[in-house]
Amino acid sequence: MEGAHVEAVYESAVERQFSTAAINTLISVIRKGAPDGDASTRFVSLRAEFEKALSVAEHRREIAKPRSALQTAGRNPETGKWTGDKWGGKYLRAPDIYHHIIDA
Repeated sequence: MEGAHVEAVYESAVERQFSTAAINTLISVIRKGAPDGDASTRFVSLRAEFEKALSVAEHRREIAKPRSALQTAGRNPETGKWTGDKWGGKYLRAPDIYHHIIDA
């Protein structure tokens, strides 16, 4: 997406943000306009009630990924076309040990 940038994606592991939703939901923060350089997207997993998790860093996990890395991971290497990627599973729901191993 060249005309916008995904600034952050929030998901709660503790509570639903929309009580009437029949499925789990995410909150996405998208900024209109081209991103600055290789801007990062923050994936924020809330590990406590919404307000507490936002105000106390120990109650959330944040993973920032540069736009270029997200675009590369979502492209088919043979065709170069966007095929998508499972951001939620990798960056929001994967256990902490996954990130220690991948980032090592």
